[in-house]
Amino acid sequence: MKINEITGVKPIAPTTPDQSRIDGLKRQKDTAAKNLKAERERQKLKKAQISLANIGAT
Repeated sequence: MKINEITGVKPIAPTTPDQSRIDGLKRQKDTAAKNLKAERERQKLKKAQISLANIGAT
């Protein structure tokens, strides 16, 4: 059996402050979009539960 050579990890160049800010804003945008989607789903579920409760009460 021949052991394959492990390739090294290439270093990542440090980002400039401007690029770091852009990266941070992208992460915030993605997080906000995910939170918005979750909130819409939560409200849709709550509305459906209320609707079902009203159907069962009549």
